[in-house]
Amino acid sequence: MAPKPPCAKYQYVVTSSGPKILPVDEPACKDEESPADYNAGGYLPVKVNDTFKQGRYRVVRKLGWGHFSTVWLVKDSHTRNHSALKVVKSAGRYAETARDEIKLLSKVAAASPDHLGRAHIVSFLDSFQHQGPESSHICIVFEPLGENLLALIERNKKKGVSRALVKTVAKQILLGLQYLHDECDLVHTDIKPENILISIPDIEVHIKNELSQSPTPTSRRVGVPLPTKSRAGVTIPYNQQPPHEQSPISVKIADLGNATPSKKHYTEDIQTRQYRAPEAIVGRRDWDTRADVWSVACVVFELLTAEYLFDPQGQGELFTKDDDHMAQIIELLGDFPLEVKMGGKYSRELFDHNGALRYIRTLKPWPLKRVMVEKYLYSEEDAGVLCAFLEPMLAVDFRDRVYARDMVDHPWLAISDEEEPFEW
Repeated sequence: MAPKPPCAKYQYVVTSSGPKILPVDEPACKDEESPADYNAGGYLPVKVNDTFKQGRYRVVRKLGWGHFSTVWLVKDSHTRNHSALKVVKSAGRYAETARDEIKLLSKVAAASPDHLGRAHIVSFLDSFQHQGPESSHICIVFEPLGENLLALIERNKKKGVSRALVKTVAKQILLGLQYLHDECDLVHTDIKPENILISIPDIEVHIKNELSQSPTPTSRRVGVPLPTKSRAGVTIPYNQQPPHEQSPISVKIADLGNATPSKKHYTEDIQTRQYRAPEAIVGRRDWDTRADVWSVACVVFELLTAEYLFDPQGQGELFTKDDDHMAQIIELLGDFPLEVKMGGKYSRELFDHNGALRYIRTLKPWPLKRVMVEKYLYSEEDAGVLCAFLEPMLAVDFRDRVYARDMVDHPWLAISDEEEPFEW
């Protein structure tokens, strides 16, 4: 048996859309897309130096894969820059999803280019059809970006991310959401650290340096993935961190594949568990852009503490994750009106006719300010100022929750001279 070729030095956090790329020191090579999926309706066979769109895009490296696609680092002969090329499976259901995604991405790209928040949404560059040996494949081209915020959190697990850096990131996320919400009338529906990516200054220099350090590319069809369900993130080498110029960091919201119009929802099952708003947990149909705002507050807390704000656990037949999630929310933030609780398709499963939780009867209130003081050792003053920022975004009655536009200039986001320096 021939020896297995070495893993390429690249990983990619692949989602339904949006690029998350760049090298890592220790690639994970255990999980790769199945060769059996290279069939009619499946992946397109691609190898290094293949070209797309009449020779415009030349394949440089395999970056990763997802259930719907493989993703490749390509060189654009028109711009002479690198891009991330997503090649979608050819089956009809995948092609239809990709076409919907392209329509949405095109809308986002064109809505209001001069809006400050546009710079904090991942850039969609191109799309086209590519004829393969079996059938046609839709291809989507994105700008290349660096690691996600989860990697930043994991590097700072002991003490959390620098407060000044968190403020900068929070403002940029809110600006990006203001753009999506107000200019595009879209709800992202999956804001979480994995979907916020760091933009790297001079990324072309960075890519070229990494390619020169690993000059022999793999020509394997099956490449090196970072599984989409993993909470691991790619890593930017410390000597490649963005310089501290006007801003120490620039982040972009990615993975718009689940975005939906605010009034005409494509689905009512939204958001990743730890970042899910209460109106989504109970299964209401009238949620809006403020569901994203709830998620932002959860992300900010996680950046500051390196812990989830809510991490519900089921207990077998005793209670479900939804039961525990609602209990944790009420303990931290207080109860909310009966008409809000009981307006969802799951309400009767969670609450009795009086609005009390059916399966968790004993609650132990621990308000957010006390949590910050007692668990995370914030001063009373610092905890109060932080809660003044987070709690309006965590209003359990979504009708009273703030919009992203209301928070982009919040006083907590101002960085004082006494703040700790930007640390990575």
